[in-house]
Amino acid sequence: MKRWMLSFLFIAQTSFGVQLIELQSEVQAPPNSSLSLWDLVEPASAKNANDIQSKLVGQSLMVVPALGERTELSFQSIADHLKLALSSTDRLIYKFSIPRRVTIQSQSPKLTKEVVSEILKREWQALCDKCQIEILDVTLPIGEFAKWQMDVPKTLPRGSFNLPLISYDPTGKESRFWVQGRLDILKEVPIAQRALYVGERVREEDFKYSLRSITHATDGAPSKEFLVGGMVKTPVAANQVIWSQNLLREKALKKGDMVRVITQGKMWELSAPAIAEQDGEVGDTVTLKNLSSQKKLTGLVVGKGEVEIK
Repeated sequence: MKRWMLSFLFIAQTSFGVQLIELQSEVQAPPNSSLSLWDLVEPASAKNANDIQSKLVGQSLMVVPALGERTELSFQSIADHLKLALSSTDRLIYKFSIPRRVTIQSQSPKLTKEVVSEILKREWQALCDKCQIEILDVTLPIGEFAKWQMDVPKTLPRGSFNLPLISYDPTGKESRFWVQGRLDILKEVPIAQRALYVGERVREEDFKYSLRSITHATDGAPSKEFLVGGMVKTPVAANQVIWSQNLLREKALKKGDMVRVITQGKMWELSAPAIAEQDGEVGDTVTLKNLSSQKKLTGLVVGKGEVEIK
């Protein structure tokens, strides 16, 4: 099949550091699964794309058609998705060899623990961009399954999962089985470097970020901006995760306060004074009054005395 070369480079092909990544002209994928750019990469080229794997995985192309059906992706469609997935720096390093057309065939792979784990990891990884998904202790039904598909939910399970697997016999008759296992969700979260006591202000040296399991977490981790200077509401032991509930949410503005209203684009930012008409914490939507026009405005509290208008 004729191949076209998509180049994001303004330098010669032989320049130092340029990585060539070839895409497949034919791809087989499980029915009704989400197909990403990474699924198109030739296995022999995968090592050249390791540094951008997460970006290619995160760029969805389409939903694979029903079992036994096929469809095609054009060169232009793939090229457009690559431009969305990659940064300007990436475009100086990577060159892609893209077939004129890529055929997507919906077909069940051999049912193995490895295949099932990869499908689940890919589907669930897309739901948590900054997480690391691990699939553990997969148990498959006993038997031979030539044609099958899984019904993967679009929500992350909390630990154990029990998912339906649909099998088709040669006549097309469906049978339902079950796939069981465990999911572990890992994420970089703030860890206390010493015991933190009620009423203390958190300093930057009091915590560091580390990869921990958040599979059963009932609260989110605060951002670094919210952590530094934040007041401890409930004590945190050394080497434990600092959750949002451990810190006191202090008012970022109060009713009657003078605040700075900002609105911005890619290359510009404008600001103007306004009066807060209600109390607000960071992340709250509040109502303001413009000082010059006296008109009511609604914006998002983004910092102490700062509200952003979209």
